[in-house]
Amino acid sequence: MSNTTNQTYPCVKGRDSSTFVADSGIEYYVYYISAYEASGHELEAFEFGFAPVGIADIRTVKNRTVDKKVAATIAFIIREVLNKPNRILYYTCEYTDNRHEQRNLLFYKWFDAFNDGKFGRLEYPIKRKGEPTIFFTAIYRTDNPNLGQLNGIIMDYLGDLK
Repeated sequence: MSNTTNQTYPCVKGRDSSTFVADSGIEYYVYYISAYEASGHELEAFEFGFAPVGIADIRTVKNRTVDKKVAATIAFIIREVLNKPNRILYYTCEYTDNRHEQRNLLFYKWFDAFNDGKFGRLEYPIKRKGEPTIFFTAIYRTDNPNLGQLNGIIMDYLGDLK
């Protein structure tokens, strides 16, 4: 999640979200909602997600091109949310349109492209009989003081989802 402010779009920051407008005119909404504080640990978890505003399916946008600044802006926002070492950010890939595997792969590609070695990820594919796999991923700073306990804390959080 390298700091690429010269390659990012200007963001309008809210309390638990940010928005930005790409050169294409598409507005993106990025949310990071405080979701969990582990008792006995100094850990804050944020649910994370993003989507284009007012567009149900980005594939329907005419003359759409790959915009690398969108990925860089989202990586910058993630870095901002994880500005304290005790924070983690988690996301699940939307699966109702059966594009969850592609989303998961794209996000991993972005993570690898923008990671400067200061961030790690834990992956938790949740499989239930007769349902699509839910891709749950947690992103953390490698200097997180709870790093040794992070897997157990997340498993407790996931509870009966697995």
